[in-house]
Amino acid sequence: MIGAPDVVAFTKEDDFGEVGYPDPRVVPEEFSVPLFPSNNNANPWTKTSYAKFTKDFILISEFSEQVGPQPLLTIPDDPKVFGTFDLNYFSLRIMSVDYQASFVGHPTGSGYPRLSFVEDSRVVLGDSKEGAFAYVHHLTLYDLEARGFVRPFCMAYVSADERKIMQQFQELSLRFSRASELLKTGNRRAFARELQRKLRDLEYTRSVLHAALQRISNESAEIGEEAGLQKTANELASVDRSILDHRSLLHQVTSYPNRKLKDPGFLPYDPSLIPETLPLTPDPPSPSYTPQLVSGASLGGGGWSARRFDRRLKPLEELSDCYFLSLTLEQLGNAESRLRGDQSVLHNRCVTRKLSRMLSHTHFLFQLWDQEEEEEEEAP
Repeated sequence: MIGAPDVVAFTKEDDFGEVGYPDPRVVPEEFSVPLFPSNNNANPWTKTSYAKFTKDFILISEFSEQVGPQPLLTIPDDPKVFGTFDLNYFSLRIMSVDYQASFVGHPTGSGYPRLSFVEDSRVVLGDSKEGAFAYVHHLTLYDLEARGFVRPFCMAYVSADERKIMQQFQELSLRFSRASELLKTGNRRAFARELQRKLRDLEYTRSVLHAALQRISNESAEIGEEAGLQKTANELASVDRSILDHRSLLHQVTSYPNRKLKDPGFLPYDPSLIPETLPLTPDPPSPSYTPQLVSGASLGGGGWSARRFDRRLKPLEELSDCYFLSLTLEQLGNAESRLRGDQSVLHNRCVTRKLSRMLSHTHFLFQLWDQEEEEEEEAP
């Protein structure tokens, strides 16, 4: 029989009582980690980052010759995505280096300007201060009113996960290259149409100057004044030289050998549309277009070399054919939606697709067509 002293002994915390033994499920104090503060947007799987944006997004920027680097648009077009992230600063960061030596000039031994069709450049940049990393795709568009006829642009996929950018580099390069080819194809069409309108203006100006030269020649023969005759003759010579320059540029643009578009696996648009509604050569100017007189200041002595700094630069919507621009934005939107989530989500999605293709499914009534899955099946 247990007496009172024995009961007291079993109730002591420092002897045989259960209270004296530490709970093996409790983490020692020296290894404990403070809990993450709870809020409405708390996500325990989100990687800790200094980034000021919540989700990955695509940024299109331009190096404007008038205002410098500037952001144009984001995909998705939602201010909540990039939050307080400074798009102007990041545009300056990714456009501060000229990765493409694009220029228009007279090559040695040639009297006509020559366009430089350079390949796109791809680079990965990081900003540890902002906690942002980006895959940056540099390209060049052409504008008749721009200095040297070139407008530098870039498309950047911005993320807070550097590892994701590096592991998805090939995927980003492929999809951004397709979007770039679409945008540049539309730009060449728009640039060629602009050159054709400019040629009509120059030819109209030449006819006006030629008539004026005949009139001044007759008048100067009567009064013996040669100053006005010489001035008009110089303007006419400048117009003739400018016409030759613009014809050379038009020939270069329309005969551009797009090697990538000849590859059936890389066609960024439906090839069935080419014969009827989508010719790669520019459309002829509409008959309703009224030619305008080109002033001597616009010619600048060399026609193509001088540019006025205060001219209005075209927005992106005018630099590219509307059809190709819509396809470009659609391609970038598909890339953004396809790469949503962290690296584990993308990996699991890829594994799931591969395993699903190994299983035999019985589809009743109909089967939904997935273009992206078909592209992956055809890929080696």
